[in-house]
Amino acid sequence: MDNLEARVRRIVARLGVVPSRAFACQVEYWKEVVAGVEQSEPWHQYLAHANASAWVKRLEIPIPSFEQKRVGIAIATKRKVMDLSAPGSRKTIAALSALVPIREECPEVKTLVSCPGYIIPNWLREIERAIPHAQPVVITCDNREEAIEMARAPTTDFVIVSTDMMYRKSSLSESVDPARVSQYLLQYPTIDAAYARLVPLVGQSRVNALRERISQRRINWYHLVERIVLEESKVEVDPIHAVLAADVFTTDRKYYAILDEFHNIVHASGKKADALALLLKNAHWCALLSGTGISNKPEDLSYAAAVLGFVSNPEDFRVLVKKDMAKSRAFIDQYATHPIYRLQNVDPLVPSPEEHEVPHSLSPEEIAIQSALLNDERFEGGEKYLLLNYLNLNPRKLLPENLTRDERATGPLITKVRQLFANQPSLRTLVECSRQSRFEEIERIVESLPAHAKFGIVSEYTHLVTEELAARLDRFGVLAITSEDGVTQREIRLTSQERRMLEEKHFLSQDLRFRSQLSRGMREALGVEYYEILELAGRDKKILTFVTNPDIRGFVTSYGVLREGHNIQELDVIIEAEPTTVPSTRVQFIHRAVRSGQRKTVQVLSPFVPGTIDVGRRTFRVDKQSVNERLLYGADLSMQDMNNYLATRKRPEDFLPIKHFLGLNSYAVVSLIFSRLQGAGTQGFVNSMMAYNTAYLLADNYNREWEGGFSANNGRLCAQLIDNLENKMNKVDPEFAFRQVIDLGCGPLVMNRLLKRPTLNVDVNRFQMQFGVAGVDKASAGTNYLGSATDLTRLVALEDTKDVVFDPRKNYAKTFRVDDKSIDVAVASCLLYFLDSADSYRFFSEVCRVLRPGGYVLISNPSHKVHPDCVPQFLEDIEQVGFEVDHEVTGAYASDKFTVIDPDKRPQEFEAHVVLARKRESPSYGNVRPAFQLSPDYKVHTVSNHPDRNVDCGQRPSGIHCDGFYKIDTGFRPKELPGNDSEEPFSDDFFVRLEKILRGS
Repeated sequence: MDNLEARVRRIVARLGVVPSRAFACQVEYWKEVVAGVEQSEPWHQYLAHANASAWVKRLEIPIPSFEQKRVGIAIATKRKVMDLSAPGSRKTIAALSALVPIREECPEVKTLVSCPGYIIPNWLREIERAIPHAQPVVITCDNREEAIEMARAPTTDFVIVSTDMMYRKSSLSESVDPARVSQYLLQYPTIDAAYARLVPLVGQSRVNALRERISQRRINWYHLVERIVLEESKVEVDPIHAVLAADVFTTDRKYYAILDEFHNIVHASGKKADALALLLKNAHWCALLSGTGISNKPEDLSYAAAVLGFVSNPEDFRVLVKKDMAKSRAFIDQYATHPIYRLQNVDPLVPSPEEHEVPHSLSPEEIAIQSALLNDERFEGGEKYLLLNYLNLNPRKLLPENLTRDERATGPLITKVRQLFANQPSLRTLVECSRQSRFEEIERIVESLPAHAKFGIVSEYTHLVTEELAARLDRFGVLAITSEDGVTQREIRLTSQERRMLEEKHFLSQDLRFRSQLSRGMREALGVEYYEILELAGRDKKILTFVTNPDIRGFVTSYGVLREGHNIQELDVIIEAEPTTVPSTRVQFIHRAVRSGQRKTVQVLSPFVPGTIDVGRRTFRVDKQSVNERLLYGADLSMQDMNNYLATRKRPEDFLPIKHFLGLNSYAVVSLIFSRLQGAGTQGFVNSMMAYNTAYLLADNYNREWEGGFSANNGRLCAQLIDNLENKMNKVDPEFAFRQVIDLGCGPLVMNRLLKRPTLNVDVNRFQMQFGVAGVDKASAGTNYLGSATDLTRLVALEDTKDVVFDPRKNYAKTFRVDDKSIDVAVASCLLYFLDSADSYRFFSEVCRVLRPGGYVLISNPSHKVHPDCVPQFLEDIEQVGFEVDHEVTGAYASDKFTVIDPDKRPQEFEAHVVLARKRESPSYGNVRPAFQLSPDYKVHTVSNHPDRNVDCGQRPSGIHCDGFYKIDTGFRPKELPGNDSEEPFSDDFFVRLEKILRGS
């Protein structure tokens, strides 16, 4: 093994102790290192020759610090307090420091420590370092009765029990009876039979987890039956908190109680909370520790307020805070140790993490799926919120068979999703074949990191995320750390040899089974160090492998798996696979790497998709975190803080920016994009289309139910006007026909499809044109070019480039120029209001150049984009650049003959403003160019496609299929064209076209 000594040094440096051979061999990678060492000499001799003990001494940090002593004195004097200092500031040592003054008052005091089970090793380590000759006992499932008996002993000064163990009434039997397992194999002969029996024993969520492990072939049918035997072998006993209250921590004794990570007590009236409250309230000294204090909202302090005596019960505090948030500040001021230390207060040399948002695009497939979800009215706000979160992370999570494995997905939601895919079979194919843009972005980030960088990827969800990402990044050396790895440290049984050694030294006076039952003297006699009392948990083994093995560069996990108590200071980069809405969740994970003693700057990279649910989720969390930090650190609360508090007390899906996004549909998405681009000019429009796959986002939503939207109806109106104009010319010349029509800003080849004749089509957006190509009649197919309507000398044939968006700044190898005086009719629908004044002038100049003498330009816009007060000057401007306006045709049009797509809904209105003008000789504007102003408040908007948080889309009205139109002021009615559509009204062939576009065919 290369660099063997360096690998050993990493192990010793990480542990802070010189590990025994038996301890080191618990971790598979360390076992390999040991084997490499022992090719030359025994492990213990190698460590002695290398002077490994000197390595440890160089790692030692003096404890406790001044700040920790200060907190300890506050606990001892105030008696009932919270330490809310930041994660990584060593609150464990601070709480233990309180024992110095406490023992001066009460030398025989016992200390109760309740914490998450995975933090117990930390407490054992710190007790060993800070309290000379301490005698701790850890109560576990395996040693329950013996440990409680040891807790009663006067010599025991620390009783440590996990918060989850505290209220339980039962414990597993010591072992599984093989004969009973054999019997149960016959009783439960199939996997399904075993599942059915396990549901009432362990609950549906745990059975779902077992199903997942079965599907991954980690366990099999035999393991399920073995679990049934274990669960049925549980022995009903009194809950631990009741036994401790009756026999160890009684009301007539002064004792010290520590509840670590109290923010995890979310349900203040639950069994766990009640069990802990009994012991905490009766303690003479009580310290509640948390690096975040406020888990999510200020009301989360309600349990601490009740335990410490600020209110009688948690609900009273919730009521107080909802009426006046300042009450939470009063509670913090009265019961928290002050100052509340930030990490930099304890260790000023710790660099703050550098946080960077990393925007990326959804794939075209994901955009199409998002549109389908937004348009589907069967989903309620919370359901749509969950599904869109899944989509942004991994589209495959949306499939019904995957939703059934998710606790967050309810039965009604799963039923609705099944209906969605049943009604749109092509959508399932789209989901199954969709690129995973978030995974791809994470992969790009990892590829860009330095080769030596250690990274951790974290998400809220685990199913179809953690292990898929780890497999995708396997070439970088990545571990998946999941809840299945196990968090509880197992008991280590005493060997027969160890028993004999204790007997020889006259220590063994009772039937001891586990190392956790050994006194300090017994451990010293056996040479067992404090860290060797319990076997490492599976999760700890993976973490230790990651931080010490130079060949392992990263891990993938969830916020719920790696949180409080884990030290991963070796991390260089944290990658958030999704934005969490809970402030403490994110803070706790970042502080796994950013801790006291850290000297390198940790990068926090947060991929997100602009203009989606990601933005609202991040805003929701940031607003909450702002309020929480101002409460904790004593800043003045502003009116904005109060508004943020009120806004973020709701569920995420009710938060206004998120709620508005959930209310969007395809019509609203298109409207928002176009509204933001009004007056942006050609380059501004192009820039927006290039950003974050906006070109596809627009095309996807623009073409959904196209036949009933403004684009198709406006196209029908223009087609009728062109046909009427052609008929009018036929009266003078029976042979007359418009030989060449150019559609500028053609979108999905609107005029090509509706005129049913070859046209010259120009647009900057390839996807828009491809939707048209997929729907146009091949017999009447026109010629398609990417290009700008403001410069018809540089068009690029669609087949000659792979560009999605035409870029006016780019030099294309092969271009096409529309010849002078070669066009009979130029059509520009929904185009002019995007252009600024200079671009409008270029547009009319180009149209004037390409039109034949007497040729026509037909301009149409939605009426709400054209202000009546601006119309006279706009028409005058057109005439000044060389046109004669046809006032008989020009004006606002509506429809009085239409079919409603959904009869149960209010039909949407159609109104378009049309300008028909004929080319004449030359411009007459003189030295002042026309402004072409469509609206008096015309201005250039920010070129962003992101939905505005203040837009209220409301319920979508039904689309309409217009056949007849009339001019509003005169009643002029163009003649209807029979059979004008290229497809049946309301035809649902969208996914057929979509499939062709995504295949590139």
